Amino acid sequence: MGSVRLTAEQRFCLEAASFDRPIYGENPSFRDAQMPDGRPCFALRTVESLARRGYLVTDKAGGYLLTREGKIALHDVIWGA
Repeated sequence: MGSVRLTAEQRFCLEAASFDRPIYGENPSFRDAQMPDGRPCFALRTVESLARRGYLVTDKAGGYLLTREGKIALHDVIWGA
């Protein structure tokens, strides 16, 4: 798999993500908008970058959920694998 490298913003985004409660990506000018259920909102560019890498997947309702690959990548970054 190789070494996983994440920016601080990407790591923070993955840490906030879960398998069953979505996070959201928005244009920076809208990031302070109220998200459903008070869920976290991150820069759309960051969220889409993580989705392209397979770490997040769209929930088809505007949010993004953590994938197994995202959980593994986060674990590798935290524990230095």
